[in-house]
Amino acid sequence: MGRAFTEQENINNIELLMLTGRKLAAQRGFKKSSVDEIVRLCSISKGQFYRYFNSKEEFYFKVRMRVKRELEEMTLRELDSVQPVTQEFLAQCFYNHLCECLTKENKIFFDYIELKYLFEKVPDELKKESLDNEINEVVHIVSYIDNSVILTEKQYRLIVSILKSVAVIAGNAQIVASENADVLLKFHSRAVAELFFEYVENAKNSSSQIGSN
Repeated sequence: MGRAFTEQENINNIELLMLTGRKLAAQRGFKKSSVDEIVRLCSISKGQFYRYFNSKEEFYFKVRMRVKRELEEMTLRELDSVQPVTQEFLAQCFYNHLCECLTKENKIFFDYIELKYLFEKVPDELKKESLDNEINEVVHIVSYIDNSVILTEKQYRLIVSILKSVAVIAGNAQIVASENADVLLKFHSRAVAELFFEYVENAKNSSSQIGSN
């Protein structure tokens, strides 16, 4: 029986596993990446891997959540650099975000077939955690446009669904549009930015009408 790891060693092990798994996924996808190879590259036992993660799919779902969080934080930092946020600037931020989704190391995390495989195998509570994170991102983006506006839960969820579908389109842009992939990304970036501003403006108008009554 191996020795027990310290708390910091466990943190380091998980970090190493996730970084290694991310690199393997970029090369082979989730399905073709094996736990055996991940732990071998990390010099960590397979048993220890399963003390941290219930399954390979849960592991990769969490890796994907980390990738998405990094990209979301990048977008929020970009939005934080310019005030006020215009619709044109928001569209540019979304375009930059989608371009990052298309990089070699990130593209697999937005591939429809690979995502379908993951979502079919992970527990509902993990999907809910991911959705809550995505809604929180939308709340932050709305606050950059107008921090006095609060949208409805239905609107937040709709925007999240649209953002997810656009990210998947971006991840498969070469298939969808081939030589016109960049035009496709810019079109969707402008459309999403327009939707945000439309919802914010409608919420402000509704609030003004309630205040005048």
